Amino acid sequence: MSILLKIKGATINAVKKVALFFTVIRPNERQALTNLDLAEIFLALLPAGIFGCLLFGKRAIITLALCAAVCLLVAFLWDVIFNRKNLKIDFKSALMGYILGLTITSGVKLPYIIVISVLTTIISKAFFRNNPLSLVFPVLIAKVFFSVFFFKAFSAFPLPFENVTTEMTPIMYLFESYPPDFAAKDLFFGLHSGYIGQTSECLIIVGAIYLMLRKFINPIICGFFLATSAFLSIIFKQDLALSLLGGGLFFTALFLTMDYCLMPNAIYKKILYGITCGILTFSIRPMLGGEGALLAVLICNVAFSIVTRRNIKRLIKFFKHPNFRRLFEKLWQIVLKAFKIKKSER
Repeated sequence: MSILLKIKGATINAVKKVALFFTVIRPNERQALTNLDLAEIFLALLPAGIFGCLLFGKRAIITLALCAAVCLLVAFLWDVIFNRKNLKIDFKSALMGYILGLTITSGVKLPYIIVISVLTTIISKAFFRNNPLSLVFPVLIAKVFFSVFFFKAFSAFPLPFENVTTEMTPIMYLFESYPPDFAAKDLFFGLHSGYIGQTSECLIIVGAIYLMLRKFINPIICGFFLATSAFLSIIFKQDLALSLLGGGLFFTALFLTMDYCLMPNAIYKKILYGITCGILTFSIRPMLGGEGALLAVLICNVAFSIVTRRNIKRLIKFFKHPNFRRLFEKLWQIVLKAFKIKKSER
């Protein structure tokens, strides 16, 4: 009996250690992103960026460099204008610009690249007050805003190794009656049109695994996000390879859900967050006729930042308040009277 209890205790401890390893995120523990953390995240994203530059040429290199440089310059000017003490090079803004560059196409014109980079940095500095943990959320807001209001400018997708642009990415063919036959191998390795850093799912997964082992990415959120999307695609008989690999789902699920300032702490919240992102992505895609993962993550971030445990407690207190009960009783009596009048008229 004692041996069974020891085995049970050892098993429980092992499960707890595994769960703790996959739930505890290093930046959340320190409440800050150090320069070493930023360097590791950049190194994990570097292979996808290099592949995008090889695929789409010098325009991709210019886009990535310009996004990072503009974000870095605007962040420095912001600190100078508002009399910040101890002026330093803001590497976080540079990394934020690099991530922004990975989420746009190399066919975007230079003025639009500059404006979206400026807006991203202003959102980070003004609305997030340069929160040391906010990294991805400003990128999401700026990208979704420009994609909605300047759709044509951000929907010119160069074809790999060619100077020809198209307005279609593989995910957009998901909703066509007779989609072309895309090989799953080409979709996985990224030999198709798309955003600079979101084509090669292979390199994205390699970078994400490194960040998971280094405790920067939470696999629970990513896993449930991707699993929910795959499950819904199978249920509704969509092309699974095209649904998972044809857009920016992997990049969004693995990298753009790691906004440390908004990441839920409890495991059940992480699971709920991932499932909600998957459902919203599947629901938004037919409306947009393309990838909806970015908008889904943005909506989930806003919703989960508003609906916190504190707000739920306040709501419960409001419902328990005597004044609310009296108001509810009066409204209920009015409804009953109206129902009796309609019944007597019959």
